[in-house]
Amino acid sequence: MLAAVLITVVIAVSLPVTWVDPWMAESGPFEQGSVLCYILAVAVLLFTNARRLWPYAGGLALFALRELDMDKASFFTEGVFKARQYSGDHVSLIEKVLSLAILIVVLVIAFKCLQRGLPALLRGLRQLDAVSLLITTGLFLAVLAKSLDGLRRKLAPLGIEVSNLVSAKTGIIEETTELGLAAMMLAATVTVWQRERVASDYLN
Repeated sequence: MLAAVLITVVIAVSLPVTWVDPWMAESGPFEQGSVLCYILAVAVLLFTNARRLWPYAGGLALFALRELDMDKASFFTEGVFKARQYSGDHVSLIEKVLSLAILIVVLVIAFKCLQRGLPALLRGLRQLDAVSLLITTGLFLAVLAKSLDGLRRKLAPLGIEVSNLVSAKTGIIEETTELGLAAMMLAATVTVWQRERVASDYLN
C-alpha cells in the first residue's frame, strides 16, 4: 500500500498544479476520500467488537472530524486546540466550558489508544505484523503531512523563502499523504475484522 501512496504522490506532483488543485481543494475528492476511509474504518471496528475497540473507533472518528477542520469550525471563536480559546476574554464562558469538555474527551481517547495500543503496536512491529506495519506507516505519513502543512509559514522566520510553485507542490504531497494515512487506517481495521471473523469461526 505504501508503494501505491508513493506512486500517487509522484504522479500528482508531476502533473501541472492547475490540473491537480481541484482534486486537492477543501471538500475536494482527496479530502472526501480521506473522510470516507475514516468513516468506513470506524464502522468496521464497531461491527467487529465495539466494546473492546471503542478507543480506536473514537480516535478514527476524531481523525475524520479533524480532516473536516471541525476543531476550527465557525462555532468556535479560536479553535478547540488554541490556547486563546480558553484564555481570551472575547470567548464566552459557555463556549470555554464546551471546548474544554471536547478537549477532555479527545485526551481520554488518546490516552486509551496509547495505553491499550502502544504495547501491542511495538510487539507487532517486532513480529512484522501486518496491522502494526500498516498503522506505523500511516503514522509516518501523518508526521510527513504535518511537517509539510504551512511549510512557507514555518520557514519564513528562518529567512527561507518558499516559492509559490514549491508551496503548491508540498500542498499536493500533504493532501496525498493524508489520504494515504486514511487508507492505511482502513486497511488495518479491515485486517483486524478479518482476524476476528476467522477466530470466531474457529471457536464456533
